Amino acid sequence: MTQTSNDIRAASAISRPSRRQMLMITGFAAIGGGAAFNWDWLTAVGAAPLILSLAPCAAMCALGLCPSLRGSMGPAEHPVESNIMTRITPTHRRIRIALWTGAIAIAVLVAVFAVLRRDQNHAAQTVYHGEANIRSEFSLVDHHGQAVTQEDFAGRWQLIFFGFTHCPDICPTSLAYMDNVLELLGPDADQIAPLFVTVDPERDTPEVLKDYVANFHPQLIGLTGSQDQIAKATDAFKVYREKLPAKTGPHGYMVAHAGHFYLMNRDGGFEAVFLESEQPAVEMAEQISTRIENERKTH
Repeated sequence: MTQTSNDIRAASAISRPSRRQMLMITGFAAIGGGAAFNWDWLTAVGAAPLILSLAPCAAMCALGLCPSLRGSMGPAEHPVESNIMTRITPTHRRIRIALWTGAIAIAVLVAVFAVLRRDQNHAAQTVYHGEANIRSEFSLVDHHGQAVTQEDFAGRWQLIFFGFTHCPDICPTSLAYMDNVLELLGPDADQIAPLFVTVDPERDTPEVLKDYVANFHPQLIGLTGSQDQIAKATDAFKVYREKLPAKTGPHGYMVAHAGHFYLMNRDGGFEAVFLESEQPAVEMAEQISTRIENERKTH
């Protein structure tokens, strides 16, 4: 009876994970959790495949089930331990199979999650593939009812924002931000054509735009047009927009859109893109002033 009790206690001591093993398990679980929420970054740096490939090995070794590590520990120090290890080998084999199965299932779930997350976010993001793909090309109508194209602003810098007059927060906040930037530019603001292009031409007529832009900088020009004209303009600037049903919105819909400012040079070429949330107005004004000053030095 005493020998049996000792064997049981020895088996318990051998099979129980050590503190180091528990720390390894906890650490790996934390890494796995971080991977689920930052998968895009891990994929970008090439770490995602490594994490997936090491998952089963790390889990097995953390529990002391890695054959190579267990073999390197040398023979058992006590005959009872050797006997017990022999007897619990089938249990280890079952645990090993369960771990491999679980690791593969986790890898598949994480991969599916990453794909679904990428597809879900793709539509709502503006993707840039170089300056050549962002161009100032449009044929629209300003808030005075006059037909205009990019040629009407040739020789001036263009600061362009896409939005709509029924936008509840982003558009008025961004246009007020643009107003602040133009004020900070001082005399340099006269060299810039600030343009507000609607992504909702169905409701934003020239008359509606005229009343709306009057709330912001006096130089701000509102632009609208037909659905086809707006589609061509948003395509030229790579602007995301999507009409969405909204029971509480005016006329039963809202328009989701990107909130970028596009700075185009005097030739209509792409110069920079800004987001209100990425820098204070004074910093954006300084960046624009620097570009204008550099232009003066080279001409």
